[in-house]
Amino acid sequence: MSGVFFEVFWVFHPLVPLRIPRKMPKTLLHKLSRLAILKAKPQVKPYLLSDGGRLFLRVQPDGAKLWRWKYEFAGKNKTMALGTWPEVTEKEARAAHAAGRELLRKGVDPMRERRMAKAQARLQASETFESVAKAWIASQKSHWSENYLDKIERRLKKNAYPWIGQRSIGEISTHEYVTEVIHRARDRGVADTARRVRETCNCVFRHAVETGIIKVSENPALDPKVGGVRTPSVKHYAAITEPEALGQLIRAIRSYKGTPIVRAALQFTPLVFQRPGQVRAAEWDQFDLKRGLWICRPP
Repeated sequence: MSGVFFEVFWVFHPLVPLRIPRKMPKTLLHKLSRLAILKAKPQVKPYLLSDGGRLFLRVQPDGAKLWRWKYEFAGKNKTMALGTWPEVTEKEARAAHAAGRELLRKGVDPMRERRMAKAQARLQASETFESVAKAWIASQKSHWSENYLDKIERRLKKNAYPWIGQRSIGEISTHEYVTEVIHRARDRGVADTARRVRETCNCVFRHAVETGIIKVSENPALDPKVGGVRTPSVKHYAAITEPEALGQLIRAIRSYKGTPIVRAALQFTPLVFQRPGQVRAAEWDQFDLKRGLWICRPP
């Protein structure tokens, strides 16, 4: 009995606050039902049906029902169109609304973000892999020799342009890049060529990222080793390391009965330790005979 009295006293004593459970507040979002949208009839003037969170369905006099979101950014009131119902369903409109509110929370204007996304899409559509590759080459060729420039251009023309050259660079997937370019070169049995093709194409994609044409996440060559092409094992050229064998080579060159130009080149090469291509591409204006000096340039 005393226990019952204590409980009654504890509940009703004026010094003890009553613990009355609060009702959960009704959500301020997603107010509109599908039935309410269907029943909304056109009137002489447009009117708004609120879905909460300043998301509205604007009912036009012609019966069109337009999703509109009113928000404030940098002290200015703005209205963002989110599409027409039923092409844009309640679920889709609310998802766009939630995404926009998240941008606002981060201090980003949703309308400006959407304009930038549309401009980005138009830029990607107009920029093909070939056009980006040529822009990359134009930005780099002042640092390259003519021979290296020719190699880069021929490599792209043979291995990349026929397959992805006219594709929008923003639409090229990693799978397409690997199968159409890297593996196609690899399957010809030229692993080193496939590796070099990959390196060149990776530079093109990186240029697209650096110039804002595509995002880093849209780069199909995000992994620089994409395609699984292995670097071939290095095989060094045969070289004479024994003095006796070197002497035999010198004597063989001296007794060579070929043309004077080839004979002179063979005799000249051991004196300067240059590759045959370097000797073959040498020009007279590179030599200072009085000083015994050869200022050689890359072939």
